[in-house]
Amino acid sequence: PSLLCTNAAGCSSGGALVKAGTPAISVAQGIRYIPAAGPVGSTTTAKLPNPFLVVGVMLFDESNSSYNGLHTELQRRFSAGLQFKGAYTFSKSLDTASGLNGGTDGGTGSVYDIAQPKLSYGPSNYDQKHKFVFSGGYDLPFGATKRWLSGWTGAGGKLVSGWKINSIVTLQSGFPFTPVMGVNRLGNGETGTGNNSSPPSYNPAFTGNIQLHTVDHWFDGNAYSLTPIGTFGNVSRNSLVGPNSR
Repeated sequence: PSLLCTNAAGCSSGGALVKAGTPAISVAQGIRYIPAAGPVGSTTTAKLPNPFLVVGVMLFDESNSSYNGLHTELQRRFSAGLQFKGAYTFSKSLDTASGLNGGTDGGTGSVYDIAQPKLSYGPSNYDQKHKFVFSGGYDLPFGATKRWLSGWTGAGGKLVSGWKINSIVTLQSGFPFTPVMGVNRLGNGETGTGNNSSPPSYNPAFTGNIQLHTVDHWFDGNAYSLTPIGTFGNVSRNSLVGPNSR
């Protein structure tokens, strides 16, 4: 886990990213960081808290989640050859992790920092604000026992009888996702790809809309900036939403 810098002069950050012969990164008091060995400005090799462990995974059964939703339905039972059902849900699902691991739901199953669980609290990987489903069927009024062409017999009667129209329509909001940096700047010994990448920080100089909703640029990368080595970004988990589906 990270440490909270309590030194007014700053703390030495960067973890395993601070190599021998290079100075450590200084972070200000009050910032959480991954520590590097030696005082600020030193050239010592950074070490993890346990020098015998490079990468470790810890599973524990602590989590925080909430769900609120409004669900409505409209249904017509089968009558005069017609039946349908429409359902709409307006909801919000929040949690710190949506699965035990990345393979269960397509997203990371771990928090960014066990000392800061709120950093990972955000929309669930499966959260969808809006979802509408309509299904229905209609027996066409042709052929035997129907309103039209009921007198047809033989092959012609079989050809025009028994036809139905069925339809299912689904409209739903896109799934949320997290912008991450392409490398692991924490220095915590992880590989820095996929689930091990941490979120960036917001660019204070950026103005305008972050999400552009175009095929080439779904969001504007200029809205973000790299974090100092050994520190966490302030972009919350699953803060962006992917394309709607229909």
